[in-house]
Amino acid sequence: MDGFALRSGLGLAQERAKTAALGLVPGWHDQPTLGQLKSLWSGLSGGAVCTPFQSVEFVHAFFEKIAPVNCERVAIFALHDEVTREPVLLLPLVWYRKGPFRIVTTPDLGLADQNGPVFSKRLLESPGNIHDALVGALMQSLTDCDVLKICKIHPRISGIANPLFDAAEAYPEGQTLYLDADALAQVDGQSKKSVYKEARTKFRKLGREEVSLVEVEASQERQRVCAILLEQRRKRLEELGDPDPEDEDHRDRFYQYLATLSGENGPVTMLALQKGEEIVAAVVLLANGTSANGVLVSIGDPRWHRMSPGMVLFVKSMEWAREHNIQNFSLGAGLHSYKNRFGASMLETKRILIPTNMRGRTFVTALHAKKISQALYEKTVSEG
Repeated sequence: MDGFALRSGLGLAQERAKTAALGLVPGWHDQPTLGQLKSLWSGLSGGAVCTPFQSVEFVHAFFEKIAPVNCERVAIFALHDEVTREPVLLLPLVWYRKGPFRIVTTPDLGLADQNGPVFSKRLLESPGNIHDALVGALMQSLTDCDVLKICKIHPRISGIANPLFDAAEAYPEGQTLYLDADALAQVDGQSKKSVYKEARTKFRKLGREEVSLVEVEASQERQRVCAILLEQRRKRLEELGDPDPEDEDHRDRFYQYLATLSGENGPVTMLALQKGEEIVAAVVLLANGTSANGVLVSIGDPRWHRMSPGMVLFVKSMEWAREHNIQNFSLGAGLHSYKNRFGASMLETKRILIPTNMRGRTFVTALHAKKISQALYEKTVSEG
């Protein structure tokens, strides 16, 4: 596989033939409203299979709060059954500029930990392999872009093979850590693993201080806790000298809006350690199907730090995942050493990076060169 290869006319014809052989017809849904997104997702026979980051609520919140200030276009690429015209697979996409280059990617820009299509279980019954045709069908339909870039592609979505991961155009990107069902089963009151014993001890200490664990469900209370969490997080980032204030404002509005969208069946779960009205610590989880991710965490007043409320909430999040039949609890980007304390397993991720023209090829070549030089630098530092 050559990730730099540009499609020829013959190649595009072959890819159209692959899609037709599966009985699928490509199409687009531009600037979809929340109602249209719900209609598309609910129109997938047997229900929509997707990661938490391609749920209706996440995609709509991204289109409403992030895309207007960062993107030139938003749309859903769809494969429809050629007979019934019902959607079989959906892929949310956004167009944005990086310097002179026009990039097409999934609704991510640092907000998604996993990326993949949304598809129906009927797709699994189709003759042939969708992963052989999906990227080709997309490439032949793309316009007004220089590069297709999709990162953080996990091998499975709610236990089902991710068509993008198995596509010939996908290549290894890195690794992430996760807890499977067996690891989550060990997160109980009897576990002798030191990290869980420590969490139980700290939780009892918090309890003696009248701090309790709550799952925040009421809409108004969600908004309040989310606002406090984001402010606590912002202060922490300012202490570290990290944030871009304008960028953080957009992200804050995104998360607050997402929290208001998620009702009983939405992807957002919010857990908090609370004393009266004071939020000691809070965490936001995104879950869909049998997959879940922690996406935001914050800790409040420094006087609580000695009781490790962040670590307690981390364990409580895993307990929540186990109780809700989660089979894959992703620990997010980064291979931080503390994650290994919980018995995490390594998971390979892939990316797709395809130029559509010579301008795009320049971008891809430069990106690869940057990655190679960074790897060489890190190797030199570690050996020095």
